[in-house]
Amino acid sequence: MSTILTNKFRLHNAISFKEGFSEGPSKTDEVLSTNIYMSIGKVTEWNSNDIFSGADDLSSDDIIPDPLDTVQSEFQVWRNMIALKKIQPSDVSHVIPRVDWKYGTVYSQYGDNKTTLFLDIYTNPFYILTEDFNVYKCLFNNHGSASTVQPVSTTTNGVVKTDDGYVWKYMYTVSSVDAYKFVTPNFVPVKRIETDVVSVGSGCSTDSNHTEVQNNAVDGEINIVSRDLTFGDGSLGSGYIFKLGLSIDTNLIGLDQSGSEPRTYIKLSSNTLSTSNNYYNDASVYFPNPGTGKSEVVFQIDEYVYSSNEDQTIYIKGDQRNSFEIIGSELNVGVQILPTVIIEGDGTGVSVIPEMSDTTGTVSGVDKIKVINGGSGYTKSNVSFINASGYIGDVTSPKFNVAISPKGGHGFDAVRELGGFFIMINTKFNFDEYNITTNNDFRQVSLVRDPVDNNTNSLATENGYVQTKVISLQSEEPDQPFSNAVKDKKVQLSSDSKTNGIIVDVIQETLNEVTTKKVRVSNSNGNFEVGQTIQVIAEDGTILSQAVIQSIESEQVQPFSGDIVFIEQRNPVNRDKNQIEDIKIILEF
Repeated sequence: MSTILTNKFRLHNAISFKEGFSEGPSKTDEVLSTNIYMSIGKVTEWNSNDIFSGADDLSSDDIIPDPLDTVQSEFQVWRNMIALKKIQPSDVSHVIPRVDWKYGTVYSQYGDNKTTLFLDIYTNPFYILTEDFNVYKCLFNNHGSASTVQPVSTTTNGVVKTDDGYVWKYMYTVSSVDAYKFVTPNFVPVKRIETDVVSVGSGCSTDSNHTEVQNNAVDGEINIVSRDLTFGDGSLGSGYIFKLGLSIDTNLIGLDQSGSEPRTYIKLSSNTLSTSNNYYNDASVYFPNPGTGKSEVVFQIDEYVYSSNEDQTIYIKGDQRNSFEIIGSELNVGVQILPTVIIEGDGTGVSVIPEMSDTTGTVSGVDKIKVINGGSGYTKSNVSFINASGYIGDVTSPKFNVAISPKGGHGFDAVRELGGFFIMINTKFNFDEYNITTNNDFRQVSLVRDPVDNNTNSLATENGYVQTKVISLQSEEPDQPFSNAVKDKKVQLSSDSKTNGIIVDVIQETLNEVTTKKVRVSNSNGNFEVGQTIQVIAEDGTILSQAVIQSIESEQVQPFSGDIVFIEQRNPVNRDKNQIEDIKIILEF
């Protein structure tokens, strides 16, 4: 028995995780939303004693230990913790690996049967980010050619063709708001717009474009039919009849109702065509520009009649006169006779023509297939060719593959189409907000799920918390004061060195004109009590600081009350009251 977890499973997990941040409370007022906080901690240098954090004899602030996933490592994160900040829905986004367009790069083209589509993003990417912060999906790479023209069009309907032969699908533009929060040298945000957006304000116009792309997507549309380069060394085939450079006057287009079914006739004159009746039967007649306000169109030839060099007639089934600008006077339009391309599948409406490999003659192979109308509803298809029925020479067929669009059509869901398995969380610790220390540094970042507020004894809901024990001082020894000169050092009871903690910082607060000095402590062991004397002792036994405990405030979140779901260990980040710590975390699902 063999099994596979598909990319949809990864997407499901990523989407569910992100959506959880936007869920509201239930009728019983139980919080259903994903209640996750980002925490910072670890004010002391990394060293070999940090065994629960994965340290070894070489660990230091320059050689960061790899975090562990154990019960003790989770406890240690809580011990190290100094502050938490709630992650808001706007702090979370799907992201994809950033692939900047680069001149001369061969980009992989989208394929509906590619198993490596999302595995080769860095080595063989199929999407790009341009200098205008537009994201495009590569639908056709011109048979493996280098990309030399950066796409710029932001058309929300159809595809974008560039002069280097590439065909792109414009997906969306990264807004300035999203760029500020979620663009990094390695990642770029991706999203699906769930509601219509009005183009008002910064970033809204780009979201409006994105919405139009989504709304204009066609489920089961065929955008690209490409030659299989693995078949016959990319064989073009041979022996296909075509005729270019023809022209007609639209006043020579009419309706023939002499038979059981109406047919449209097209009179040609002074064109060098076959003198044999029925020679071009089953081939196609293509009109690149059938008149003002009319789109290119192709029909299969039902019958070809040769009367003279000045009089040839092509019949096509049905009344097709509305496809042309017929104004009762001469309007010259171009005509091409081409092999018929048949795309059989479970959808409807696709219309294509071949582009011949040698346009100098009248017999050739097929280089490309141009899609005129992509149709809709296709989940499978195959390609075949019908030559002019009168040709009796040898014919070899090329092999072309149809790339069926993803469910919903190209551009319908950028997250699913571009592989949004990554989630970025961007949280900022701004200055000294929530009275979080700016007098020290931190080395550990974590995500905490469902911590409990110590004051309410229920799930934490505040936007920020200080996660240190706060010891207010009295009777401080004048020659042994507490100050930030002793931060990162161990503070302990004078009567019991086993009751101790690490000083995060020393602050002063004034209330009713009374100033109180406070020591904020992490990594607490044992129980400090009011009236006890605490000390900071140097390695040589000298007492550096000493005072009596006036009061004690517990950590604002109950220690060990929430699940640690992510740990990142890094070089020290120094905090300052005049700066913002912009922390970005990438989760891969």
